[in-house]
Parts: sequence; C-alpha cells; structure tokens
Amino acid sequence: MRSRRAVFTALFALLAFALPGIAAAQNPSFFVTNRSGQTINELHVSASSETSWGQDILGTQVMPSGHRFRVYPRQCVNDIRVVYANGRTEERRNVNTCNINEVVFGSAGSSAGREQMTGADFRVWNRSGLTINEIYVSSSQNNSWGNDRLGNEVLQPGRFWTIRQSETGCTFDLRAVFSNGRVFERRNINACQISEFNIQ
Repeated sequence: MRSRRAVFTALFALLAFALPGIAAAQNPSFFVTNRSGQTINELHVSASSETSWGQDILGTQVMPSGHRFRVYPRQCVNDIRVVYANGRTEERRNVNTCNINEVVFGSAGSSAGREQMTGADFRVWNRSGLTINEIYVSSSQNNSWGNDRLGNEVLQPGRFWTIRQSETGCTFDLRAVFSNGRVFERRNINACQISEFNIQ
C-alpha cells in the first residue's frame, strides 16, 4: 500500500510540475501594440486557416497610438488585421502567437520601416523553466551562427535578453542551448513584425 501511494504521489508531483510548462508552451495570447501615430478603429484576428476575418474584436473601443490590446485566440497561427481611423489597413499573416508576446503595428513594426534601420532589434524571453547558457542569432541568409550573444552571461528563466542586430533585413534564425544540453532552434523569424520572442 505504501509503495503504491508513493508512486501516485510521485506521479502527481511530476504532473503538477510539467503541466504549467506545457500550458505555457501552447499559450496563443498576445498583445497588439499601436505605434503608428494614428488611432486603430478595428482589430481582426482569425486563424490563418480561415478565409474570413470575422468580427472587430475592439467592438466600440478604439486603440490610440501608444496603446496596446490583449488578444486571446484559441490557436497559435493567426492572421491579424487593423483598420486605422483614416481607413488604411495593415495586416500580419501566419503569425505564430505561441512564440511571441507582442505584435507591433505602425512604422516601428512594419517591414518598410524596419528595413531602413540597421538591423531589427527584439527581446528574447526565456519561458522554458531552464537556464539558457548560449543564444545565437544570425540572418537567415548566413550559413553560420556567429558568436554567442550572451557572452559570459546566462539567461535565467523568466528573464529576457535584447538582441541587437548589426545586419540589415528582417528575417533571422535563432538557436539557444540550455544548461542541460538541450537545443532550441527557430528559423525565418521575421523581426520586423515582432518586438519579443519566447524560447520555450
């Protein structure tokens, strides 16, 4: 009886530890941030597999420049569309919102605005529960990862590291090495459409 109870206790503790991490890894909620200098009158978010945008989730609200709005989709891969007060629209397609915290609209978040900058800076958040010993970020056009961006530092769980790019362009590959040797990689990250990226 004692051995069976001990097994159940151990399994319960293991599930209690693992389930929050699993849930966090599949959390598609995110912020839409307006940095356009204009008011956003409409916000539409739909699964990328859908053919229609659906209803305006702002309803009777509007989003002035500098404000942000939390969105709670049911799926990870989403299309996002905003309509500004002057009638202009802007879209983001096939955004994996389980990997990011924020989608930025406006000159700071558009491809045209970021292409003119020297590089595309963004924050990398450690949402894994493990310490990250190394982070590599390079242009998707490069064949090598380059130097470890952390240098002599490590990235603890729940902390972020700002990636400052020296290359022009938007699309980058990212590689993280955890303290237990596990490797996390993502290819073709569009840093012109995000300001933050989650490592899980």
